[in-house]
Amino acid sequence: MPLPRRLPRLLLPLLLLGAGLLPGPVLAQRTTIEAYAEQVRAAEQARRLRDRIGLARALEAMRAMRPQDPRPRRALAALAAGDGEVERTATLLESLARQGLTEDLALDPAFERVREQPRLRELFDRLRDNGRPQGEGEPVLELPRRDFFPEGLAWDGRRQRWLLGSVAQREIVAVGPDAAPVVFAREGLWSVQGLAIEPGRDRLWVVSSAYPEMRDHDPLLAGRAALLAYALEDGRLVARIEAPADGELHAFNDLWVDAQGGVFISDSGAGRLWRLDPGARQLRALTPPRSLDGPQGLAPSADGSALLVADYGRGLQRVALESGQIEPVQVPDTLTTIGIDGLVAHRGDLLAIQNGVQPRRVLRLRLDASGRQVTAHEVLAQALREFDEPTLGVVVDERLVLVANSPWRYARGSAGLDPQAPLRPPLLLALRLMPPRGGRP
Repeated sequence: MPLPRRLPRLLLPLLLLGAGLLPGPVLAQRTTIEAYAEQVRAAEQARRLRDRIGLARALEAMRAMRPQDPRPRRALAALAAGDGEVERTATLLESLARQGLTEDLALDPAFERVREQPRLRELFDRLRDNGRPQGEGEPVLELPRRDFFPEGLAWDGRRQRWLLGSVAQREIVAVGPDAAPVVFAREGLWSVQGLAIEPGRDRLWVVSSAYPEMRDHDPLLAGRAALLAYALEDGRLVARIEAPADGELHAFNDLWVDAQGGVFISDSGAGRLWRLDPGARQLRALTPPRSLDGPQGLAPSADGSALLVADYGRGLQRVALESGQIEPVQVPDTLTTIGIDGLVAHRGDLLAIQNGVQPRRVLRLRLDASGRQVTAHEVLAQALREFDEPTLGVVVDERLVLVANSPWRYARGSAGLDPQAPLRPPLLLALRLMPPRGGRP
């Protein structure tokens, strides 16, 4: 694909990547983006030169810019351990453990010098135990096609059927009570990402991008993306609107449709949001390019004044619907919202499918009405055996139904899915949404 759909897994040995993106008013955003990218480059250069002081300095700067991101803290902990700094190592690892993150450090050579320290042994145990399965999922649907490569889904309650889109097959299938998938739509599609049914209208909205993983990929299509609408009655294409030809590499990732029929789109390629006003035939920008770092799922704030955006690289962001102003959602130090993919509003809360950290998990987040602060959170499920890469979901009958095992980690660009990969049949898994248990502050 033209740009990475997601950042690499967190809490693995730090992979120092190119440009990252950060929040604030537009000018400040871009300044911070450039500053962060400079620190990433500085860290990579210091790593190559084995300059531990320079690497630590760059990692500290990255940590200050992105306090939710566990990767700089994990890397700093490894440096501190190598220097025999027990207390500093413990402090950094404690912050990861408090966020419920997991990693098995017992055999990591970076921590060999401090491994036998009692406080660190306890932290190693906590980090390992944080990866234990929690919660329970109920299988809803298993597709017989292992190569289908699912991503987005929607529930057509009127016809009692599931609609699932494929990244590879460039199609949407419908699966009714008989569990036999039939093609719902192919016209106009590239790789299929998010799906959403417009409230009160018999219409399915879809975002699609020209990813290399799709069948019959043409490299000349790189960076193109489109918003499409289909009649639910017969799968007829009724609208198709492409991303502007503005020189950006677009990758439409997910969408949200409001009660008036306005459509909002996350563009992870260009790092921005778009909107389509009811009745309009042209997208208009809600945020500037590269103002977000891999925007994924979208959901409204409780008071309707803003969109909450799962920014994969920086955590939840609040985007004002009127002005497009971006600000980070404030979270307690017991939580990271880095690596969230799917995002669903439910009874005033947010349900977050977080596949960019270990353990992979589903969170329920309680926010204030304006969407500026997470006031409580709880884990609904984590590390389930069905989870490979959980992606997008939808609430049906007080259950969150999600794609449990999208095979992104087996994708090999234009070569498709790794033929040696242990692919499992695509699975929809349901999590029952019991009343909140209070959650962690």
